[in-house]
Amino acid sequence: MQYLIGCCERPQYAIRTRYLPGIVGLNNIKANDYCNVILQALSGVAPLRDYMLRDENYRDIKRPPGDNMFLIVQRFGELLRKLWNPRHFKAHVSPHEMLQAVVLCSKKRFQITNQGDPVDFLSWFLNSLHIALNGTNKDSSSVIYKTFRGRMRVYSKKLFPTDPEHQPKVYDPAEYEVKEEKMPFMYLTVDLPSQPLFRDDQRENIIPQVPLSVIMAKFNGIQEKEYKTYKDNTLKRFEIIKLPKYLILYMKRFTRNTFFTEKNPTIVNFPIRNVDFGDVLALEARKANPENVYDLVANIVHEGEPNKGTYRCHVLHRGSGKWYELQDLHVTEILPQMITLSESYVQIWQRTSAPFKDVIKGKTNIKDTTIAPTAGEDAGEKVQFDEDNNAVPDEKSSSLPKDEVEKSVEMTEDGKEAFEEQVFSVESHEVVAPASGEGLKGEKGLKRKLEED
Repeated sequence: MQYLIGCCERPQYAIRTRYLPGIVGLNNIKANDYCNVILQALSGVAPLRDYMLRDENYRDIKRPPGDNMFLIVQRFGELLRKLWNPRHFKAHVSPHEMLQAVVLCSKKRFQITNQGDPVDFLSWFLNSLHIALNGTNKDSSSVIYKTFRGRMRVYSKKLFPTDPEHQPKVYDPAEYEVKEEKMPFMYLTVDLPSQPLFRDDQRENIIPQVPLSVIMAKFNGIQEKEYKTYKDNTLKRFEIIKLPKYLILYMKRFTRNTFFTEKNPTIVNFPIRNVDFGDVLALEARKANPENVYDLVANIVHEGEPNKGTYRCHVLHRGSGKWYELQDLHVTEILPQMITLSESYVQIWQRTSAPFKDVIKGKTNIKDTTIAPTAGEDAGEKVQFDEDNNAVPDEKSSSLPKDEVEKSVEMTEDGKEAFEEQVFSVESHEVVAPASGEGLKGEKGLKRKLEED
């Protein structure tokens, strides 16, 4: 496994071309691009990939006689071994056997000749893998639940009907009280704001933009949303109590009715690194799990009309830190800035450590890192610098005990600058200068400012 991972970090050679293992195109037989993007996105999820690459992990699992659901596990493992093979003859892979197993196990619900919805396929595929691996209702029963399953608390309140014809003859107060229920989830559905009805001065439709933090406020336990059915209306609010290792977000872009399907072109603005999802966690869950920083690892985009569009996938290559766009057999490198301008449909986020952990290792620029203050902390404090770009010690922070600070690790000589005796306050997340007064050295110095929460 270590040899395989080592080979995947550098380009490999095929016939007349080079390729990166794991960043390989898939054949589009006719209209199976909605399956290809899900398979390519899941191939970058490290726990699932490492489990499926080893056949001995699931080879001895016993299923009832006549059950063909285990076939999808075998075919998915074979496909991942092809995608991550460092000795390819050609720089592309055919998912024909995998798609045949999907058609058979889904009883022709998902076809390779008809366009489908990636979210429907993703939901069915993850649950089918969990069942085929003899998973139960426990979070630790399979690699699927360990990786993608989270939990939320749902508060629901039934609304009293305003129409006299639908009002009940007997009023029961207990029926209209707030009810609390804990529910698991495999992905989160976020609602996009409706597009404007009017055009701008140039007779063109305005494409709205919305930050990721605004649409994620649906799960902060405060915002309420009304859900209507043929029978009654209910107010619901959601509060997340557990975030998974890999968080899947589904942007609800399509609205279907009896006559047509409408697409919402709203663009979601989001950073691709160091996104703190702790704001949507319940207070007790935030204290129990303070590290809730996520990095984007896969982004699925829909392009075109609602019923005739195509899907493509943006995947992060960990060895080089570059992003690649996969659309069937076409693999091209893409700038990270272009990902945020696309019409994202499905995103996969990976939980990482606190942002300062990557800064100490020299992987992240500290000025591009957003530090989220903990609960009850004042986020208005900033680091002061003198004319020589040296950090000025603060009286409050310099009086911290020694057990609450840690020294940073120095970079190698090839690095541009060395962090000498730099210490970080664990509670307030602010840089503290050494007691000796020797500032941070370097040609450019440390001209950085922590962003307020």
